[in-house]
Amino acid sequence: MRVCYFGTYRSNYSRNQMMIEGLRQVGVDVIECHRPLWRGFEDRVAIVNGGWKKPAFLWRVIRTYSGLLGEFFKLKDYDVIIVGYPGYIDIFVAYVLSLIKKKPLIWDVFNSLHLMMTERRVGTTSPLMVKFVKHLERFAFRFPSRLILDNEVFIEWFQRIYNINVERFRTVPIGGDNRYFYPILGKKKQDEFFRVVYYGTYIPNHGVEYIIGAAQLLQDDPEIRFVMIGKGPDREKAQNLVLQANLKNVEFIDWVDWTELAQYIAQMDVVLGAFGISEQLLLTNNNKIYEAFAMYKPVVSSKSPAMPAVLQHGVHMYMCDRGNSISLAEAIRTLKKDPVFCQEIAKQGNSIFKEYFDIKHIGLRLLEIVQETL
Repeated sequence: MRVCYFGTYRSNYSRNQMMIEGLRQVGVDVIECHRPLWRGFEDRVAIVNGGWKKPAFLWRVIRTYSGLLGEFFKLKDYDVIIVGYPGYIDIFVAYVLSLIKKKPLIWDVFNSLHLMMTERRVGTTSPLMVKFVKHLERFAFRFPSRLILDNEVFIEWFQRIYNINVERFRTVPIGGDNRYFYPILGKKKQDEFFRVVYYGTYIPNHGVEYIIGAAQLLQDDPEIRFVMIGKGPDREKAQNLVLQANLKNVEFIDWVDWTELAQYIAQMDVVLGAFGISEQLLLTNNNKIYEAFAMYKPVVSSKSPAMPAVLQHGVHMYMCDRGNSISLAEAIRTLKKDPVFCQEIAKQGNSIFKEYFDIKHIGLRLLEIVQETL
């Protein structure tokens, strides 16, 4: 079987990497028909906030899609087209190509562009742009044979907002990339400190202010240390909160590559998930949970209806209340006081990861969806 993975998708984004590698690991020949359009988060924000009007961006779009179409028509035969994430422009092009080639079309929607814009306050200064994106999203969903999201709760949301037939949706969980994230022995520092790590892009649904709030509540314990890795919109807010409270138990580190990140995680006692109060947290999951599972690390994250039903509080991870620094601090104290319990959660998390959420299982699930479209 051959799959054409198509679009201007973010090739370095873990979702796309895992979907492509997952198919390859289960024997599918994946042909990547790809041209980069976006140059990073700041570029995407600038475009949404009016940069799309500039001739330079229009020329970039023309060059990108000219190259993409040129590459596409050189391809030999394949069985299905999958549009990678994000694909809100690509899906229109791919639909026309799927009609020309008479091939099924699948779209890994993965997230709502309109929801992200409103929650991350990107482009919301223009009501016209917000309305346009919502209509674009609604229209785009008409074309693919299958639409992919990572959980059933998000499917119900899309059905309610856009009145889409749920029968067209399928789920592929997020999972973790076990090529980079796996148990690394001997890295844990043998000292008195209990290290808790957050890593990510500091978006609102991560709720980093609640992590800093927990650090403030735990500052009376000199053994607990918080490590914050990454960059993003709310990092400055987090740093200001640390300065205002004069906290000495929080360290900030800039983004590092996947290999170095895994080395940092290996030194930690607990990995933190997301704790925000935004709607998106109730609809989506975070890679970091599954990456920590893969590395045999205990996870603390907030309760969410989007969390896979197979994950149980106190068995595979420790779940606390979202938007609640006190609940998070209590969870960290609980794990610190009971090393045996902490280790057992790490063990069970790793076991459930290997059963459902590693690359091969992601590939098997996606393969099922591909096969039913043929």
